[in-house]
Amino acid sequence: MLTGHNVAGSIALVVISGACAAFAIPRSTRCSCSRCRTELRGRAFGVAQGGLMASQGLGVLVAGALAGRCDPVWPSECSV
Repeated sequence: MLTGHNVAGSIALVVISGACAAFAIPRSTRCSCSRCRTELRGRAFGVAQGGLMASQGLGVLVAGALAGRCDPVWPSECSV
């Protein structure tokens, strides 16, 4: 059940994050791939997408490690 103090804030952060990703992913791909020679654009696109997926995985890993150290009621009191 979605009750609590930070549900609206969490939903807002997810929406803002999704909007930023929707803006940044095509723009970064276009910028990085347009500088390549035509025959290498497919490889450049693959490398860019692979790097993006790896960075997202690392972000989840870091967030999970921080969540393990934080009090679930007061996230500002982390033991990091």
